[in-house]
Amino acid sequence: CIGHMDRFGEKWAQMLRETQISKRMSKRASEFQTRMVEKNKHEEEEEEASNEALKCKSNQNHSVPWIRESRHK
Repeated sequence: CIGHMDRFGEKWAQMLRETQISKRMSKRASEFQTRMVEKNKHEEEEEEASNEALKCKSNQNHSVPWIRESRHK
C-alpha cells in the first residue's frame, strides 16, 4: 500500500502548495484592498477640505457686500 501513500502524499503536498499560494494571493489582495481604502479615504478627506475652502470663500463673498451696505447707511 506504499504506492497509495505516495499518491496521497503528492496530493497532500499539492494541496498544501495551493493553500500556500492562495494564502499569499489573498494576503496580497487584502493588502491591495487596504491600500485602495486608504487612498479613497485620503481622496475623500482632500475633497472635503476643498469643499470647506469653497464654502469659506463663498461665505466671505456673501458677507462682503453686506459689510459695504452697512457702511453706506
